[in-house]
Amino acid sequence: MRDFVVFFISTSLLSEGCRCDTQAFMPFTEDELRALRLLLREELQAEVRPFRNEVDKRFAEVANQIDGLYQRDEKREQEYLSIREQIRRLEAKFA
Repeated sequence: MRDFVVFFISTSLLSEGCRCDTQAFMPFTEDELRALRLLLREELQAEVRPFRNEVDKRFAEVANQIDGLYQRDEKREQEYLSIREQIRRLEAKFA
């Protein structure tokens, strides 16, 4: 990871005047690398957050639809049991 970060920053973020040499790059301190990691993490989270919010929203919609289907099935099951009980009583009455 460190080599990638150094390469990325050296090639894309630093101007030509900041490079020590065309062949060798100035090494970064641990504090600089830690700050870079934090910055990259914040940037990544900022990029991912809208997508994550959209997924959460869609998941909530699907969960609500599933809850509605379960409630409908429970209602139908209760109706079925009620009708079955009525048929059983009628059969017992005429038997």
